[in-house]
Amino acid sequence: MGNAESTYHNTNRPIHQSRRGSGRIIGETEMRPSQLRFTQDSISNRFQDGHTLDETFRQFLYKEISMGQYEQVPNLVAMQYQGSWFVVRGNRRLYLMKKLEGAGAITTVKVLMKTFDQEVFNRQFTTRNMGLSIRVRGDTNIEQKLNQIVANWRSRHGGGDGQSNDWCILL
Repeated sequence: MGNAESTYHNTNRPIHQSRRGSGRIIGETEMRPSQLRFTQDSISNRFQDGHTLDETFRQFLYKEISMGQYEQVPNLVAMQYQGSWFVVRGNRRLYLMKKLEGAGAITTVKVLMKTFDQEVFNRQFTTRNMGLSIRVRGDTNIEQKLNQIVANWRSRHGGGDGQSNDWCILL
């Protein structure tokens, strides 16, 4: 298993440091990442603390970190817009959660639901496809890297076909 004292846990800097914005928390729920949409058109391949998406993905996959468990990895924050839930805080984390769901490693994530706030939403809403996909800036090989990490993980956990749920985790 992973080292509980990963580099994330040894730093006081959260993965996502930003204003929480307006909007009142109206609840907390579990949702499949595939049910959530991106508000942004693109994301950086690095978190504010310098960790890369592929490094963080590997740590999630090997259960070295999990969302909501540590202050450094806060839960996703979403607002409902036109009948869909859009993540207004955590688009990079959502990208990774969608990849983990696709790998069969997770089924749901915890989401903080906020009341709709037009100002916050408009600042975040740059997507050109209603949040169905997102572009990663700064690493043209990110998909290949994540696929390789998943392949290595599956070979170590005996789930080469991706069908076994013996090693699935819920975040």
